[in-house]
Amino acid sequence: MQKKKYSIEGIVHGGILSKYQKDNFSLICAKNNLEVLSPLWDTKPESYMDELVKENFQYIISSVSSDGLNDSWLGKIIDKNGLGDLKKLQKQFRFNLNFEGGEAETFVINCPLFEKSLFIQDSSTEWDGYRGRFEILEAKLKDNA
Repeated sequence: MQKKKYSIEGIVHGGILSKYQKDNFSLICAKNNLEVLSPLWDTKPESYMDELVKENFQYIISSVSSDGLNDSWLGKIIDKNGLGDLKKLQKQFRFNLNFEGGEAETFVINCPLFEKSLFIQDSSTEWDGYRGRFEILEAKLKDNA
């Protein structure tokens, strides 16, 4: 049994709104006699995003595919000001603020758990007029001190 092989009791997943994901995690865990924890489940998008900024998570937007999110967001670090701009756009264009509907994807470059933050040295962007992607070509770790 995998539970014994890997010495695990369960999993923690970060799903917030996707019932499909939550149900699949629950099904797999039930089949393997594992606990499943969903600490972010049903968290309000604005509360969740505010908490990330408050807790010093630094993340960039790595792809966009929603009205209101243009190529200027690709590779942008989301801080308090950026989050304020996203909230305005979310109200206007009605996308999910924490991107649970696939409106965008993010990539964490620093957070309280990291010993070192990620510094992006080289990147490229692709934009087709509606959706785009930010690709990290070269990065290095830097001290968080």
